[in-house]
Amino acid sequence: MPRYVVQSPYRTQDLGPWAPGETVDLLPHVAEWVNRDSPGTLALEEEVQERVVEKAPQDRQVRQAARRRTK
Repeated sequence: MPRYVVQSPYRTQDLGPWAPGETVDLLPHVAEWVNRDSPGTLALEEEVQERVVEKAPQDRQVRQAARRRTK
């Protein structure tokens, strides 16, 4: 049974409540139904791990910005 990571809060009478970041084990057809009901709610755990975001550099100041000329 595949593992899914919850991307947004979700709750129905039969499923949930789930909070973002939780992992749940669901049958594929149930996960498809949840994503049809609320698009983007679930993502496969493997896909989420592949989407690692690089950390922003510590110093984000623009050092060579063009200067404005005033008349």
